[in-house]
Amino acid sequence: MALILLLVSMDVEIVDTTLRDGEQAPGISFSTKEKWDIVESLTDIGIDEIEAGIPRMGSKEFDFVKSLGRESLHTRVSAWSRFNLDDVKQVYKTGVNTIHISIPVSYYHTPYQLGSWQKVIGRVDSILDYSLEHFENVSIGIQDSFRSPEERVLELCSIAQDKKLYRIRFSDTVGSSMPLDVYNLILKYRTLFMGKIDFHGHNDLGLALGNSIMALEAGANSVNVTINGIGERAGNTPLEQLAFTLDMHKNLKSKIKINRIKPLCSLVSKYTGRVIPLDQPIVGKNAFTHESGIHGHTLLKNPLAYQPFIPEEKGLSKYRLVVGSHSGKSNVLNILNSFGVNTNIKNLEKFMYKFKYEARKKHNFLTRDEVLKIYNSEYLGDLI
Repeated sequence: MALILLLVSMDVEIVDTTLRDGEQAPGISFSTKEKWDIVESLTDIGIDEIEAGIPRMGSKEFDFVKSLGRESLHTRVSAWSRFNLDDVKQVYKTGVNTIHISIPVSYYHTPYQLGSWQKVIGRVDSILDYSLEHFENVSIGIQDSFRSPEERVLELCSIAQDKKLYRIRFSDTVGSSMPLDVYNLILKYRTLFMGKIDFHGHNDLGLALGNSIMALEAGANSVNVTINGIGERAGNTPLEQLAFTLDMHKNLKSKIKINRIKPLCSLVSKYTGRVIPLDQPIVGKNAFTHESGIHGHTLLKNPLAYQPFIPEEKGLSKYRLVVGSHSGKSNVLNILNSFGVNTNIKNLEKFMYKFKYEARKKHNFLTRDEVLKIYNSEYLGDLI
């Protein structure tokens, strides 16, 4: 199938599953207060839907989802359920008006969770009819969608269309799908179901963000994310990366307030005890840090030369120039000038080797204070 890129503007929704899939990451367990803090921050940035958890997991999870379901939030709240009527009834007791029901479809899942495809189809009417009677929005998830037999996926699409379900979620459960495969399948299934199409991507091969964008390009209405990309195994599509990508996209638009994202990422980093990697896109400390001499020299003249956008215009810190083994005089001069040192590039030429030598010896870039110290030791008398 040929690739047909989206040519019209489209508003897309972002479904955050930090409190469900994100908390399934090994070693992560939020307290109730921490969950509420995350909910408030997600609401503040304009998230469209919060997947609050799995009520069947236990009393603590049930109570939290129930308390959230009673709040008048400016965002949709949903709860996750297995393809089991008792689980669905447990979700109903929480009072949330949106339920997501995950259905095992592939040969890797069905035999080990429900036994046979016949058993899956045998449950469809009782589970979905009950759900339609008790929830405002009924969403089903085709677990392991892209490794599932096409005839099974088509059968569920037909059932969802006949029952006029709110949404179908297509899940790249093990993150192994290729972007063009995601695009082509979403494009095909989009024509078979008139409700909302949702994409849930995992990052096992580092493709979650790319696959999410391709799903949206193909006509999906929404995609799932987690803050900082936390989640099972290698995690999920990172909220911050998707939001900033959509902000730059010509046609796909979301209502996320990107200038408020950085504090949310820092909050979740604190609560999970997981330090944000230095080179993490958007929110990593080095995401807008430049050591190269060519880059530094050019950035001082045009900040967009080596950056996709001006970070301080979008709630992030301004770029910083550092001095390392690959740096040029512009980087050094920029730091010295910030200290009020009156010098020029010509004065630096004779001892640039010293900065590079010290950086190589350190196996890192120099701190601002180290740059000043080296300058003072090599060229005394230039301080204002």
